Amino acid sequence: MRQGEVGAVMIVSPTYHGVVSDVAAIAQVCHAHGVPLIVDEAHGSHFAFSGRLPAAALDRGADVAIQSTHKTLGALSQASMLHLRGSLVPRPALASALRLLHSSSPSAVLLASLDAARHQIMSTAGRTMLEAAIDLALSARLRLAAIPGIQVFTRDSLRSSSEASRGAVDAEDAAGVDLDAMRVTVRVDGLRLHGLSTEALLNQRYGVFPELATHKALAFVVTIGTTQRDIDALVSAFADVSARTVALHGCGVDVDSSGDGDKRCWQDVWSACEQVMAPRDAYMSAPPHVLPLADAVGRIACEVVCPYPPGIPVLVPGQRITQHAVDLLRDVICVGGYVSGCTDTSMSSLLVVRDEHVRTSNFS
Repeated sequence: MRQGEVGAVMIVSPTYHGVVSDVAAIAQVCHAHGVPLIVDEAHGSHFAFSGRLPAAALDRGADVAIQSTHKTLGALSQASMLHLRGSLVPRPALASALRLLHSSSPSAVLLASLDAARHQIMSTAGRTMLEAAIDLALSARLRLAAIPGIQVFTRDSLRSSSEASRGAVDAEDAAGVDLDAMRVTVRVDGLRLHGLSTEALLNQRYGVFPELATHKALAFVVTIGTTQRDIDALVSAFADVSARTVALHGCGVDVDSSGDGDKRCWQDVWSACEQVMAPRDAYMSAPPHVLPLADAVGRIACEVVCPYPPGIPVLVPGQRITQHAVDLLRDVICVGGYVSGCTDTSMSSLLVVRDEHVRTSNFS
């Protein structure tokens, strides 16, 4: 491969919320240019085993798919599979790359759990369990949607959003986009609630644990291990939260289903943080200066600051710290989120580059 050429295209599908990209269309574009498509299908290892689920990435034209079998099937944690099809990715080259990365002492227990998970899901009993889990997820979605102030993410809302974003005239343009039926995403901003504080409430009062909480929504995963009792507990918890919140504050808040408000907020931070030093120069500058968060505005960061959600760094080494970035970090901590990558995860202080090192940097 010559410099400047595209060696491969990699996408994530499905997302944490179960959104499946139009893999077939992406693969078609890639293959027209002789480029392989690699799909991080960590949350989609169950797709191939039911006609009521989105088609698996390999069936849609991907050349390589990496699945975390432990996430949605029965393998032990860390157990994953890599699947390959076609000839765009040479098998010997892939095997060689894996040998460089693999441990010389692989876990027999993890490998056995992969085989056990494969055997289970391919059996008649396993397929029956999967179909029952899909029914549970559909039931949960319907019951949750009937609760005041709650919005549930569905295939129809996904495709409507996709059509609007593409300016589509009809649904055919969005036909390749799909949603995992076993993901249940619930929006709580219609109750004037924050997703992270709602997560804490569900954990502590009701013993209900989402897979992911963001500013406006919570995502839940239904698996072959989920029971009717689990679904009843989930619905009961949201019904109680809704009833208590409506009694206190009422509901009927206009909900922006596109989520563009949050998106604009984070995009403003990412675009405003100017890179003024090479990341390596900033990270390696020693010793760093420890400043209170409020005093760090205008200085140069020398550590990664990554709030969760959304799990994307607000600051990386070499970027100038803005007031907007500081305000967002405070908001994340205030509502129960956390920050990783930095020395002080409470966000009381930040490590910044000393002024003398900023002057000697030749970043351009």
